[in-house]
Amino acid sequence: MKSDEFITLFASHVPEKWFHMIRYYGFLSPSARMRKMLTEVVYPLAQQDKKPAKKITWRNMYQHVFKVDPLACLLCGKNYFSQE
Repeated sequence: MKSDEFITLFASHVPEKWFHMIRYYGFLSPSARMRKMLTEVVYPLAQQDKKPAKKITWRNMYQHVFKVDPLACLLCGKNYFSQE
């Protein structure tokens, strides 16, 4: 394929000036029946305050998976490294 042929074929996909390419559908369509639900349900849910995520440490993960404190002494079970 020569460059002239390619440019001709490629140009056929370019829309005319001011041609409306984007069509709205679903919640965003101007005549949507569900638009009321969007304003009453979805927007308030998006604006709720979110709780900060719990900090996950390697120690907490280890305790959760293996049910053993990795910082506890193997002989006496006492934890000398805790911040208590």
